[in-house]
Amino acid sequence: QKLEKENRLTEETLRRELKTERKEQQQQQTCYSCAHILTGNEFKRRLKQQYKKYEKGMIEKLDAFELKLHFRNFMERLELPEYYVTMIRETMRTFFLELIKEVDEEEGRKKKWTHKGTHTTLFQILVDLGESHPHHGNIKGSKKRASFRKRYAHKHQQLVAASKEHINEAPNTPPPPVYTQFVPVYILGRYVKHLRGVPNSAWVIKGTRIGDSSVEEEIQLPIKDYFNAASVKFMSSGREDADVRMLGTGRPFSIKISKPTANVLDVSLNTLQEYINNQREQPYVTVNSLQYDQQSAERTHQMNKDAVSKRKRYRCVVHVTGNLLTRKLIDYIHQNATHGIPLTQWTPIRVLHRRPNIARTKHIYDLSLDYINASFAILELETSSGTYIKEFVSGDFGRTMPSFVDLCITASKELNLDTSEQLCTAQADILQLDVIKVETPLFP
Repeated sequence: QKLEKENRLTEETLRRELKTERKEQQQQQTCYSCAHILTGNEFKRRLKQQYKKYEKGMIEKLDAFELKLHFRNFMERLELPEYYVTMIRETMRTFFLELIKEVDEEEGRKKKWTHKGTHTTLFQILVDLGESHPHHGNIKGSKKRASFRKRYAHKHQQLVAASKEHINEAPNTPPPPVYTQFVPVYILGRYVKHLRGVPNSAWVIKGTRIGDSSVEEEIQLPIKDYFNAASVKFMSSGREDADVRMLGTGRPFSIKISKPTANVLDVSLNTLQEYINNQREQPYVTVNSLQYDQQSAERTHQMNKDAVSKRKRYRCVVHVTGNLLTRKLIDYIHQNATHGIPLTQWTPIRVLHRRPNIARTKHIYDLSLDYINASFAILELETSSGTYIKEFVSGDFGRTMPSFVDLCITASKELNLDTSEQLCTAQADILQLDVIKVETPLFP
């Protein structure tokens, strides 16, 4: 029993010594001044883990990538001169390029990667030893920077000491994060809204949702699912009211697809268009004229600019009280309104709670009327962007001048009709309104 006890103690001692020796070897092989950034095995393991999130075969189809290193702030805190930072960056870039090739060889991919500069390839590999590192925090503003220096000064001194004196008591900093991503994909197109009661975006009033869907969701959610993306941002060139249809060729829109992981390299826009349009048996919204956009920032700026300068064409059914419409009156307005009509519109009462009460000058470039009966007519007009069509027809209690009724009164007086005085007290309103065309140079 005494011999067995001695042997057991000897084994435990050897086990502790072996564990201590392995720990010392691991510490001696680690460069603490760069916080494990040159620990190749850990980098390769994390890179392989990142590759697994993509659709099978996507990495094999790539022939180029962009390597981004975020470590300048870390190097500055090590008090290194600028030329050292540049030299270390290029050395580390070469090091990581070799590790990326080794990962491909280990996973059986026989391919030759081409490393390209910023914005010249779809795929990015990012090694982040910058602001997001645990020892660096998220530093914005002078007060936070001062707070950071005070809180982490001792860790910074330990890292510098570890670099200069090669001691093994430096803090155990985890390896830096490794990320891979495809650059955002931008797609342009037009949408057609077939159904009334569908708002442009989700409409919630006092916690209650109005309607079961929106234009944004009908387009955005299928695209996010198709590309298996982290997020999708939808932006349209203006918007129509929820009870207004968008017909004709549709309204221009832009989609930003962030961090896609499927169907990026060989996607067919026709296939994507069918995928979006076939989400419902009777779709609320359909898309057409999809195309890739390579000038995303310029395109967004131009879209916002065109939202002010573009022209729109509307068609609506107008109702006038008193059975005062005649074919002669309608034909006269139709023939004499083709030269255009300037409008002065004060902010409509229905939106006065969220917009300033100011007068806006708008223009009707073209107006046509079709007679139905003494109470109804079909009105089609082309206007400048931002014209309130409902208020032009109703007059909005005199806040839009001239209104549709004002045109009828003027025409009846010029024709010497007996209905002139009755039209002064008549009221007009829109029963149905559709946008049938949106003209903009950005989307011919």
